[in-house]
Amino acid sequence: MNILTGLINGMITSATPILLSALGGSLTYYAGIFNIAMEGMMLGGAFFGMLGSYYFRSWQMGILFAILGAIIIALIFILFAVVLKMDEFLTGVGLNLFTVGLTTYLLRQIFKVKGAFTSPDIVSIPNVDIPLIKDIPVVGKIISGHNLIIYLTIMATILVWYSSSRHALVCDCGQLVTTAPAWIPAESPLTASG
Repeated sequence: MNILTGLINGMITSATPILLSALGGSLTYYAGIFNIAMEGMMLGGAFFGMLGSYYFRSWQMGILFAILGAIIIALIFILFAVVLKMDEFLTGVGLNLFTVGLTTYLLRQIFKVKGAFTSPDIVSIPNVDIPLIKDIPVVGKIISGHNLIIYLTIMATILVWYSSSRHALVCDCGQLVTTAPAWIPAESPLTASG
């Protein structure tokens, strides 16, 4: 039974970053942008999150640096794909390759290692034990004791599902420009088509 719960926990942990990326991709898709640079944003966020956690000895700073790292890559994507109107697919592939090169270069320059870097100074995000559920024999080990990000991802998934099923603003403006609310100017990036 421990093998089964370990396998399920591993699947949940491994699927979380992919699910977060898919949520972001679905939001950008419904906003009218085909964002293939999500892998680069994830890699940039992961690298800079590790830097923040390592240098500040804080998982909160790691999350802040991860967000900032992903935002920097996203701003580069926005510059090329939205402002300069370059092809979104080529911009995304280029950013993915750029981010792989950048993080590899910075890893070698900062930590003098190739491939992977581990250190006890990297503070990981804490696990959350749900009080009553953790004591349930099999289900407790599967549902409780996960990383905080996993529970936040589940909440984000429910929120995106709920808002997209209720025709949220991003869906209205991305699918058909004429359905945008009147308070959004026609020249707004939210209503830009193509």
